[in-house]
Amino acid sequence: MSIEYYHIRDLDILTKVDDFVPYFYNKKNNKWEVDQEDILLDRMSELDTSLDLITEEEALKMIESNK
Repeated sequence: MSIEYYHIRDLDILTKVDDFVPYFYNKKNNKWEVDQEDILLDRMSELDTSLDLITEEEALKMIESNK
């Protein structure tokens, strides 16, 4: 199963879907957490234009730049 990474631009949140489970990257804890508020899935269902599909490399760069 592949992992898809997304950036929600207007909230500046890094998210991913891994095995049908949505996660967001918690900048304060520097770890992935389950998206229990369904932020990503809500955005996906609305076809939100502020949601960008990004590569794993882009996601890793965003994580590194937040440290």
